[in-house]
Amino acid sequence: MKVLITGGSGYLGQFLIQRLAENQTNTVAFTYNSQGAIAELVSSGSLGSNVTGHLVDLINGQGLEDCLAALGMVDLIINCAAVSQPGVCEKDPELARAVNVPSTLLSWPALKTQVPPPLLIHISTDQVYSGIKANSIEADAGAPVNTYGKSKLEAEQLIQDCWPNHVILRSSIIYGCPPPFTPVPRPLFLQWMEGALRGPDPIDFFHDEWRSPIFVHDIVKIITLLSAHIEDYPFSSRVYNMGGPERLSRVDMATKLATLKKFDLSKIQSVSSSTINRGVVSPPDISMNIKKIQADLGLEIVRFDTALAMIFP
Repeated sequence: MKVLITGGSGYLGQFLIQRLAENQTNTVAFTYNSQGAIAELVSSGSLGSNVTGHLVDLINGQGLEDCLAALGMVDLIINCAAVSQPGVCEKDPELARAVNVPSTLLSWPALKTQVPPPLLIHISTDQVYSGIKANSIEADAGAPVNTYGKSKLEAEQLIQDCWPNHVILRSSIIYGCPPPFTPVPRPLFLQWMEGALRGPDPIDFFHDEWRSPIFVHDIVKIITLLSAHIEDYPFSSRVYNMGGPERLSRVDMATKLATLKKFDLSKIQSVSSSTINRGVVSPPDISMNIKKIQADLGLEIVRFDTALAMIFP
């Protein structure tokens, strides 16, 4: 199988490269958008004989033709490329739309004219929901409240309109171990939380915003299962909620982590999200119902505290 992972130098992308490259019959190409540690690994060839990395600007397509020429006919595209920080998107909506809506990728002649077309697995977000109800299902109308969510919903609509062979995965907060190859520029959610709780000072955590955080290895498992059905796609839906099985606030997550690590629970200060101005509107409850993806793929997604015990043994 020939796989193209866009945004492969990011957190999720690195785990996908690692997993898919374990199968030596796979050829994995990934894109990255800036020089640095990942470029050095690419130059050294240390990522594996069946892995290649390509410097690509997915906004204008520079470098994409060389990447596709090296890979040949593509079986699977996994689109992880995104500007995923809501605050950054709010400050620069043009950049958010240019990166998060994959119009250049989907209109690229070598991909658009390929027969059969590759399966596109697109990583979307829970922030396409309005946040006014708990446990949203896939059929709930998208009504995002910030630029990030709006750009990701636009991407979903573009994919549904022009790329029939697709799966859209609406992801919640992704957590797990540090990435396998190189650090990523932004702080990792779980590692930031662990470091804050380890310190001497009380830390504020929101009690009134709910998500369905998902373990990164469960996402890798989901995408691996989906990729096994490229030629005979059996699923009734092409849009899935992809979260963990629990509706958790930041206070809930911090309490579970502090309990596991035997940190002082009194450091966890429960506050309302309204007490902090983050420069962007945040949906209050974008927890998700994940029954559909579990039923269609026949898998059980691990609970937050179970995953924590794996990450911090």
